[in-house]
Order: sequence, then C-alpha cells, then structure tokens
Amino acid sequence: MTVDWDLPLPEEPVELRARVRALVEETPEQGAALIDGAEWIADPLWERWGPLLEPAGVSRARFLQVVAGYRRELWLWVVGERTWAQSAGGLLGRVRRRLPVG
Repeated sequence: MTVDWDLPLPEEPVELRARVRALVEETPEQGAALIDGAEWIADPLWERWGPLLEPAGVSRARFLQVVAGYRRELWLWVVGERTWAQSAGGLLGRVRRRLPVG
C-alpha cells in the first residue's frame, strides 16, 4: 500500500488561539497546563488529519504525543511570537517525520 502523506495545512483557528491566549494571560499556570496537554489543538487537527492518518496506523494517542512534543512552538504561536504558518507548518513536518513508511 502506498500512502500519500500530503496532509493539508488547516486555516488558522483564530478564535481558539484567542481563548487559549486569554487563559494564559489570566491564569498562567492553567494556560501552561492546557498547552502542555495538547488536546486543545490536537482535537481540531485530528478532525482534519485523522481520517488520513488512522488508516495508515497512526492512532489518536500517538498523534497527541507528537503534538504534545511540539508544545513550545505552539506556546510561541499562542503568545504571538510565531505565525500560524510557522507553527502549524513545523508541526505538520513533525507529524510527517513520525509517520510509518508506506
């Protein structure tokens, strides 16, 4: 089976970023814990990429691990130090590098 790993870069989740940033500013410890957990961003990305990844053997749990490992860059996007293209593009590359060879 040949696998096409051409995962599309989703549009920036502007409202999600604003909510997470507000939490980071209001309650830094809770905001950091949310970002570290990664589900806040992994969930919408999994909706988009999961149907492409799951048939190839990438579980939701594995995907969450990959996203959580990218938390520093996601933090920088949330606080405005990185653009969505930089952060999401980097995460997309990280996901692709960790996919099974097919």
